[in-house]
Amino acid sequence: MLKSITRPIVLRGFNRVSVGLLFFTMRIRSFLIPLLLSCLTLGTVSCASPPQQESSEASPASQVETNAQTTLEIWWEQGFLPEENEAIADIVRQWEAESGITVNLKLLPTADIAAELDNAIETGNAPDIAFPGSQAEVLFTRLAWQGKLADVSDLLNPIEASFNPVALSGVNYQNQVRDSRSYYAIPLGLTTTNIHYWRDRLAEAGFEAADIPEDWPGFWAFWQQVHGGLQQVGQNDVFAIGLPMSVNGSDMLGSFRYFLGAHNVRILDENGQLLLDRPENRQGIAAALAEYASFYQQGYVPPSATEWRNVGNNVSFIEGESVMVSNGNLSIPLTQKWPDNPYNQQSRDRYYNRIVTRGWPRRADGSAIAAAVAVRQLAIPATARHPEAAREFIAYLLETENLSQWLETLKGRFVPAFQPILERPFWNDPDDPHFPAVIAIQQGETRPKYQVFHPAYSEVEAQKIWQNALASILEGEASPQDATDRAIEQMQAIFAEWNQQS
Repeated sequence: MLKSITRPIVLRGFNRVSVGLLFFTMRIRSFLIPLLLSCLTLGTVSCASPPQQESSEASPASQVETNAQTTLEIWWEQGFLPEENEAIADIVRQWEAESGITVNLKLLPTADIAAELDNAIETGNAPDIAFPGSQAEVLFTRLAWQGKLADVSDLLNPIEASFNPVALSGVNYQNQVRDSRSYYAIPLGLTTTNIHYWRDRLAEAGFEAADIPEDWPGFWAFWQQVHGGLQQVGQNDVFAIGLPMSVNGSDMLGSFRYFLGAHNVRILDENGQLLLDRPENRQGIAAALAEYASFYQQGYVPPSATEWRNVGNNVSFIEGESVMVSNGNLSIPLTQKWPDNPYNQQSRDRYYNRIVTRGWPRRADGSAIAAAVAVRQLAIPATARHPEAAREFIAYLLETENLSQWLETLKGRFVPAFQPILERPFWNDPDDPHFPAVIAIQQGETRPKYQVFHPAYSEVEAQKIWQNALASILEGEASPQDATDRAIEQMQAIFAEWNQQS
């Protein structure tokens, strides 16, 4: 029986209980339903079976725990779709059956999991494994810095040759307590900010894909021409450039990183040192902010873009309001990927023929802009009660068949960090136009996010310094140079505070 309640989903003893799942949708046009399903969280259900009681006498860490004494605690980000929760539940069931160890799997909403994990670690009640999804990069960089995550090099070193190198860079964190850098998380999947556009809308404006320049200035001038071409044929309610402009979401950050890169801005070096006192970086930031804002100011971006939350650009594109958008994974085209039957031909035409996925243009000098790669990752808290059992489960999850099972259930939103999985048929449909494009981006010029070099940069993004700088320009409160000066002052203050605490 399904019940809508406010607790997280808690799934205990998979070898003894069944799992109930509840999800909801919003009423919207039929082809938008899949999109909104991918953006809404599930209702929550608690399984009634009680957990096994652990021995009242805790075994010393040096002793090997027996299976009967172990109840492994796993905290996992709640999936966007019911199948995602079922996928991790199935893997846990399989491992329970093989290991004889009971698992307490707790599925937490994205909005809650970081705070819950922080509190659990501070109060000595940390889970054995944590997968906080999109919150991981912000959370784990800080926890590793503070010495609150277990070193998992023993799990990664033997198989590191099979991982995408940028995935390993993205979990190689600095531990300020030990004054050393090591692997403190396990990479599972990768995402990048990609560009999508409508092929048929280009044709309406009198252009085709081969007309798109690959240099930065030419690329943006082209989309301005597309905007004008659509207006000439009466498409006055269609905007060529769907760049997020809002303080409300995080999508602006993914796009703006490329603008900083196009203007040769480096915020940090690999040692975590701020480079903002260099005049060329200050000038580059001001130029990037001015350029990004100009597309909105000149009317090439939908007016609603200043109000978009993270789903806003998705909706604008699918509804045909924007010809081109940037987005942080493949969620936009994947809303249109449905089984091949008479009822799904329009959506399949969108996926296979009309929507195009591509990378970003090169700098004006022809050099590539490194793609900042987001890493979906899990970790073992340093105070986990069952670290050895946690390692056994992670080793099981990393087996190709099991990790593939989970990633494929996510429909391909995350590209595998473990390269052998890319050889499987799911990622090699010869007719699929989107997977090859994203895989090529992630195997090209890439870099980890700045917070890997210093966790203080997570606070820069948490305080929405870049979004607020853009908003001050769009609202006429500051010039690009003034907005830059304020942003730099704020970042320098954040880093100074962090460095004082270390």
